[in-house]
Amino acid sequence: MGDDITRLTPKGQQRAERFLSVALEVFIEQGYEKASVNEVVRRAGGSLSTLYKMFGNKEGLFIAIIEQRALSIFAPLEQALADNSSPIDGLTRFGHRLLDFLLEPEALAMYRLVLNDLHRHPVMARHFLDHGPFQTLDRLTRYLAHHVSQGHLIIDDPRLAAGEFSGMLISDLHIQVMVGQVPNLPTEERQRRVASAVRRFMASV
Repeated sequence: MGDDITRLTPKGQQRAERFLSVALEVFIEQGYEKASVNEVVRRAGGSLSTLYKMFGNKEGLFIAIIEQRALSIFAPLEQALADNSSPIDGLTRFGHRLLDFLLEPEALAMYRLVLNDLHRHPVMARHFLDHGPFQTLDRLTRYLAHHVSQGHLIIDDPRLAAGEFSGMLISDLHIQVMVGQVPNLPTEERQRRVASAVRRFMASV
């Protein structure tokens, strides 16, 4: 979906971004089941035919939101690779972005939406996993594998290691969100958590 948007004209990209922004609001307010593309178009402006042309249907719109939000998590890893930064620096950047993302009000609301609604839509639940958490793990896996190939890290299973590092960062936070609590994690605590996770991970590899 991200590649499709980048192939649009600047005006088309602006329209797509508007649809995604408004659709996120509608999904959060009304839940996946009750949300409608008609309401998205009513709030965003434009036409229903344009929305369908860009995203296909409500499912496509929801997946595009997940993909768009996931891309913001990958950015620090991609930048670290571009900068030829050390694994410590790249993992630190990724850790901060992942925590910041997960604690954003919109991300918390989306997580609760997934818990409350998507168990009735197993296909959409699978799409959410594939385009959100699993894609994040895939990108982190490729990042670790790159540093293994460069001789910077010694890891037998980069995918397993990616899951372990992510778990160090967010395991207890997920539990809080699952029971309807908003985690309270000030900036200083986030910094300590990321530094601790990176230190423990690097010591294990």
